[in-house]
Amino acid sequence: MNVKNIFKDSLNYSTKDWDKLLTLGVLFFIGGLLSLFPTIGIALNNPILTQLLTTIGNIVALIVVLIAMGYALLVVRDTINDFNEIPELNLIKNIFDGIKVFFVSVIYYVIALVIVTLIAIGTGVINNVGRIILIYLTYGPDAVIPSSILANSGDIIVIIIIIWIILVLISTLFLAIALSRMAKTDSIKAAFELSNIFADILKIGWMNYIILAILHMVILAIFFVIAIIISIIPFIGFVTVLLLIIPFLIIFNSRTLGLIYKKSIE
Repeated sequence: MNVKNIFKDSLNYSTKDWDKLLTLGVLFFIGGLLSLFPTIGIALNNPILTQLLTTIGNIVALIVVLIAMGYALLVVRDTINDFNEIPELNLIKNIFDGIKVFFVSVIYYVIALVIVTLIAIGTGVINNVGRIILIYLTYGPDAVIPSSILANSGDIIVIIIIIWIILVLISTLFLAIALSRMAKTDSIKAAFELSNIFADILKIGWMNYIILAILHMVILAIFFVIAIIISIIPFIGFVTVLLLIIPFLIIFNSRTLGLIYKKSIE
């Protein structure tokens, strides 16, 4: 399947069953409504009720996110296994799969964070940032930072930020294949078999994979901008984004990821 057909297939797939798309959207709508409930406690000037409603909203939001992560993994799995119908929600299975996706994702991005932190420590940036914070805490917002500290930190901080962005992008490229392998095998272990992940990317072709990844991100960014514009519309925009656009993006993203991974099998 060529590049054009991958994204065309993902678009058609994501819009072929509006009932299932809306079912996923209802979860986000419920989560969105509950996120507004703390305003009731605020309006009643009741801190205890506000805290209770906030806690309930956060728990529901976490559950919805885990379900969405697990459902996305299910779409990837079905795509790899040549099932071309949008799957039904399976809340228990989706939650457990979502926990696995969350765990694997954290590990991959923590690796990038650890590397950047070690670089920051080795170059003295952490020490200088600590000194700057201490100066502000001691002398207040009008404190004057010695030019020697700024001179030693400014350029290095920019370089470290660039390194961090590069490491996050690399982690994302490997994570996408790692999650696809986990979807295919239903095993967390498969997500950390770096030699096999690297081999899968070689089968796709590094250049092909990077081009597909860039196009994928650009298309998602366009849809994201559209979602922001629609969300500006009072109430209707809020409902449309939760019920339609977010579920569409989840299904589209997962279908595309599964089709890209299938190129390593083909």
